[in-house]
Amino acid sequence: MKKITLLLGVALAMTFTACSEFDLPNPPGQSNPEVPVFKSEDLALAQAAETLDLSATNEAGEKVTLAEITKLVDFPEAYDLVVEVELADNEAFDEAVTMTAEVNDSLVQVEPTALNTTIYNNFTKDPADITVYARMAAYAERGDTKVRLGGEDAWYATDYKYLVIPFAPAKVIEDIYYLLERPVGGTSWNVTSALPFSKTSDASVYDNPVFQIKIDVAAPGIEWAVIPGSSFDAANLDGIMGVADPEAMTGSLTTGDEVVAGVITEVSPYTIQVNIAEMTYKVALAFDYLWVPGNATSTSNFSRVMRLSTTDYINYNGAVRLRNTWYLTGQASNTGVVYTLGQDENNKPVVDPETGVATGKLVNDKDGIKMTATNGFYYLEVNLGTLTYKSSPIETISAIGAFNGWDTATAPELSHNTQFTVWTISGVELEAGAEFKFCVNHAWTLSFGGEYDKIEQNGGNLKAPESGKFDITLDFSTIPYTCTMTKK
Repeated sequence: MKKITLLLGVALAMTFTACSEFDLPNPPGQSNPEVPVFKSEDLALAQAAETLDLSATNEAGEKVTLAEITKLVDFPEAYDLVVEVELADNEAFDEAVTMTAEVNDSLVQVEPTALNTTIYNNFTKDPADITVYARMAAYAERGDTKVRLGGEDAWYATDYKYLVIPFAPAKVIEDIYYLLERPVGGTSWNVTSALPFSKTSDASVYDNPVFQIKIDVAAPGIEWAVIPGSSFDAANLDGIMGVADPEAMTGSLTTGDEVVAGVITEVSPYTIQVNIAEMTYKVALAFDYLWVPGNATSTSNFSRVMRLSTTDYINYNGAVRLRNTWYLTGQASNTGVVYTLGQDENNKPVVDPETGVATGKLVNDKDGIKMTATNGFYYLEVNLGTLTYKSSPIETISAIGAFNGWDTATAPELSHNTQFTVWTISGVELEAGAEFKFCVNHAWTLSFGGEYDKIEQNGGNLKAPESGKFDITLDFSTIPYTCTMTKK
């Protein structure tokens, strides 16, 4: 970092702490250098260009100018002026990161590669233009002494906003990819019948380049390859991707003039997952459900184990009882695919201290560390594309609707059985056609509704079949979940 030393004769309006080391058992107290006053208004910055083209700046051999020093008087003699830039992708500066800028003459600058790397590592890998927010703190520095000008929380720039044009990506990732299929031993591909992969999250494909598809393989099996969406649109095989080992269930994707197709011969439903950034693939049996065995249910009698369901073979969710340890399986047994935290003790879930919501990473390892939870009912969400899970405590379920003005605070609570699988409430008075549903924890973060024979998280409003007082039962013991109304 290049810094300028300004010898202007007057110094700072704050206290410097001298940094020294002592070998004595009772070292003398720290001493502070004597410094005169520096007024905070004696330094002023102005934002430079609002659009920052990092590639063009780098190709020109220049630095990115973020601000210009428009005023600097009476700066302390023999100190260096240092500017630190706090960057974020949001106005609230949530999860902001700090870069130390260079002060070159009157310009506050950073290297274009450094700024691009900061955005890439902290905000997004997407090469699209991004709005970046910045605020700047100034320091006077000499040796081990570094003091923030204007005070501990002072900013000399607070509302700077830049449109940053990042470097072009090293590898272009398209928004969609397609699966080519042909019979085993086939010699040609029909591009027009290719099937689209699904994204495994809502994130940019550069931040999550994992795509997945569910297929049903019939006798005698299939060969498969992958093409980008642009090739599908053009009805050609440009960019076709095959595999390094045709019979391997996991491995590397390959490109070239004569790619080798993957082969699946066993009759079953499967998922094929590809990571375009890493050029890898994974073929696995498609799970209609994920089972959640553990101390709350059973680890051997899977007829008692609650399940998570799916509509896309990527996202699985459901309401389950958890107690002490639990894990996930892809079948109604412990023989096969088992998801745990793995054997790395550092792979620990993150728990929100206010809500109790836990999020964590999963691995396919039956001998790994199991997840844990306090005895209770939870809404569990699992993404097999990203191998992540989220468990949200369900402390209360309440009936809410027109009958109580849709007031979450006063919504009457249901009672549950010892297994948390059945929840009931008595004597709810409803008018014919009155709408209602069920909120969780007296809030709308989670709710249940839909149809009486298919209750879903965030489902629509239910309607009372007729006027009267009703006993209402929510049953989570079967899939789909159900709601029954019994008129008193």
